[in-house]
Amino acid sequence: MSPWTPILPPYHNLMQEASTAIEAIVRSVLGPVETISLFSPGPASVCDSALLSGYIGLSHSDNRAFARAAVLLNSAAADGENIPDQVRLFGGLCGLGWLRQHLSTEADSEQYGSAGWAGEMDVGANDRIDLNVLHHLQGGLWSSDYDLINGLVGIGVYFLERWPAGYSGEGIRLVLQHLSGCAEYSYAGITWHTGPHLLPEWQRNRYPNGYYNIGVAHGLPGVLYFLSVVATLGIENQQCLALLEGAVNWLLAHRCPPGSRSEFPAVICDGNVSESRFAWCYGDLGILSVLLQVSSRVNREDWREFALRLLDRCIYRSSQIEETSVKDAYLCHGAAGVAHIFNRIYQNSHDIRCHDAAITWYSRALELLALWGTKEHSASDTTSVDAQNGSDASPHFLDGAIGVALALLAATTPIEPNWDRMLLMSSRLSRRLGL
Repeated sequence: MSPWTPILPPYHNLMQEASTAIEAIVRSVLGPVETISLFSPGPASVCDSALLSGYIGLSHSDNRAFARAAVLLNSAAADGENIPDQVRLFGGLCGLGWLRQHLSTEADSEQYGSAGWAGEMDVGANDRIDLNVLHHLQGGLWSSDYDLINGLVGIGVYFLERWPAGYSGEGIRLVLQHLSGCAEYSYAGITWHTGPHLLPEWQRNRYPNGYYNIGVAHGLPGVLYFLSVVATLGIENQQCLALLEGAVNWLLAHRCPPGSRSEFPAVICDGNVSESRFAWCYGDLGILSVLLQVSSRVNREDWREFALRLLDRCIYRSSQIEETSVKDAYLCHGAAGVAHIFNRIYQNSHDIRCHDAAITWYSRALELLALWGTKEHSASDTTSVDAQNGSDASPHFLDGAIGVALALLAATTPIEPNWDRMLLMSSRLSRRLGL
């Protein structure tokens, strides 16, 4: 595969606006790099602050930013009061461990070796995190979430980032064992159910019997990603491939009726399906990102042909920008996330349609960013940032300014945004195997 190429090069008319927005977000969320305390996470969480600091360090060869990320993560791992009491990937212990492993690997890789790792990361702390997570996995039948954000897939993504270090092999096998144990088998294939006890109250009222989730963030596509990577690593290969085959069959059997706006629903409850949004978290675009990778990893041309047809549909829907109902700039369900997915697909495929779609959505993200903190923006957005002065920056990665800044860095610098492995948009195998 070719090196990562900035989709907004220095001469592009959006470059200056994007750079200004990044600077405003960094100063608002982290504070001025030249004056901030190394030990202060600012208004963001430790992990989100460290992620942004780390990628500022990578993209600008900024040793102070690196040092800040390392100090924050070492401090969090050493201080028992700051260690999350949940093991989940987003906002939990696996998220802390994933980020420690990820930034250590990225900073020490050949691609970024010239920047150096100014803060020495206590990598041994991740062995302790491994053991803590393994303790949760060894507790018998799994009755919690299976998804990326809160559950088994997210734990698996942590161990994949660790592979082959520490106890990652045992962790991956335990995640696979639990996924196999809570799978449902039917004539259509294999899937996973989200029971009502796992839903917030408002969803329990709407879905009293639970549902089958089709979104990347909380549903089946995350399982497809995990199984395909584990199979490629050669871990329990036959079991992974059998589960994967059944799960893809189930997914393809549960598309929306002909004439629907989306190919796939967001959830299925009691046989009823509904159209989904155009986003990473739910909808065709996030599913497309996963299916393109899965089909390549396991060399399934029939799945790849379907994914390419889905890409055609996503390209068309993307062109109807006002009908997508994308109203925010966020990664999770906003314009930055749409732009970044198209950018990632373009970098892998060199499909000029994805290039043009990414540019359109980066422009849209910058337009929405300029409205943050103004009366024109949604009154419900109480944590926003004004792109001109960086005031009131949201501290979030998925649904706030940090994620937008990372997407814009990916558009404007030659540093590959491997942070998107946490969103299942790429894997550590990608560069080595061309996936």
